[in-house]
Amino acid sequence: MTSPPAPSPAPPWRHCAQGTDPVLDPVGCRGIQVTGYGLCLAHLDSADRAAYLATLSPGSDLDHSGTTFTSPLLRELVDALRDPSTNTLRFGDADFTEARFTTAVFAEATFAAGARFSHAAFSAAADFEGTTFSAIAHFEGVIFSDRAVFERATFSESAMFNSATFSDRAMFDSATFSDLAWFFGSTFTPGSWADFGDVTFSASARFDYATFSGAASFDGSTFTMVDFDNATFTNASFMGTTFSHAGFSDATFSGQAGFFAATFSGYTGFGNVTFSDEALFISTTFNDGANFEGAVFSGSTAFDDASFSHRADFENARFSADTGFTGATFSGVPRLGPFVCLGRLDLSSAVFTAPMTIEAAAASLACVRTRWESTATLRLRHARVDLTDASSHNRSRSPRTPPPSSPLSDTPSPRPDSPTTRTYESCRCKEWTPPTWS
Repeated sequence: MTSPPAPSPAPPWRHCAQGTDPVLDPVGCRGIQVTGYGLCLAHLDSADRAAYLATLSPGSDLDHSGTTFTSPLLRELVDALRDPSTNTLRFGDADFTEARFTTAVFAEATFAAGARFSHAAFSAAADFEGTTFSAIAHFEGVIFSDRAVFERATFSESAMFNSATFSDRAMFDSATFSDLAWFFGSTFTPGSWADFGDVTFSASARFDYATFSGAASFDGSTFTMVDFDNATFTNASFMGTTFSHAGFSDATFSGQAGFFAATFSGYTGFGNVTFSDEALFISTTFNDGANFEGAVFSGSTAFDDASFSHRADFENARFSADTGFTGATFSGVPRLGPFVCLGRLDLSSAVFTAPMTIEAAAASLACVRTRWESTATLRLRHARVDLTDASSHNRSRSPRTPPPSSPLSDTPSPRPDSPTTRTYESCRCKEWTPPTWS
């Protein structure tokens, strides 16, 4: 016979205790007592509730921790805090810790002091559209069973959503976070949609260990410093997103990962990331180095027209399918690899502005119309190489056919009358032993 679950411990505040059962529910109603009444707001009779609400005015402090709000009850409360001359809703210090809500409408409200919703539960839509949080906003451990709407919300101080659960649409598009934005360990369940489009994160944003089981969009957002370390994504889009410093170390993308036209202006860390489907970094800009050391790319990968400055670290990365860097620009990047590519590695039309060493084990390497503005060293294994119309500005070196023992020995020699191929064989071609993969 299964034992009944242990009852929840009593809350730390003086609680209502209505509905207490000595066996099944020794705590009863967890709502905090309204001062002077001995019951929570939900259990006051209509006369006492009206008397209490009459003491409130726009900007009043209040504490309704643990209280269960129906839509009509919440409407009565917010009407008491609404400025009749401007129709604006203003809270002072508001504490709704562990409160229970059905449909909750706080749209366009202002929380002038603290807003505490930690471990609250919203069983229907939670509407905070256009809401202003002037002090710290606490949403740790909140459960949103329906839509959570924070469109155009303004968080002037820290916003804490650690370990929150979003089961439907999480709508943060066009929100502004002026201070810390913490979503550490938050869960976006299957079927949900995390919409963070056009959001401004002016300070540190933490999504470490967050789980995005539905679609996630950060298109057009701006991050000053963000960590997605150990986060889990299904389909994720960062199209046109701007990052100053970004960390995705040990993150997992089980669906498509799209970083179309994203800009990384500071350090970028994708070390040991797993991409199980397409990884698309088309027209992406890396201004201060990109670290993909140990990353695993299981689907097709595209860095086409991407721009790398200073460093592009793909050491010990593994590409299981075709991988493209077509039209990519490497400015001041001294090395690419060593890595393994089980499909076709395409560097066609890429531009290398500094002396470059490429180390790869690949099924084939395409360098059609690739341009080296300095010397290039190719250390390859297994690869068949196409250097058609590749060129180098280092014209002091004379063309040289790779020796027969080179893995490039099957590559046709350049036609002596072709001006676009006359210098490509100045690249030194050597064998390279790739790392052992388990």
